[in-house]
Amino acid sequence: MKKVTFYGGFHNVEAIRVNVSEEQYNDIKEGFYPLDEILSEGQMKRLNKHFCGVDGCTCGGVHRAEIEL
Repeated sequence: MKKVTFYGGFHNVEAIRVNVSEEQYNDIKEGFYPLDEILSEGQMKRLNKHFCGVDGCTCGGVHRAEIEL
């Protein structure tokens, strides 16, 4: 397992660290997107809830966040 840090985003929230598999880590490192195709549904829910969580908001959630490996 590796850890990836996501931070910032539209609402400029605090950083959050997520455990990812080696394969997910390499895909993110290589710049493959969208994140929906790399991360699991559970990981995406957790990240989007952290970055916004407001139903109907169009801020982009985790998609606007910065990523640190």
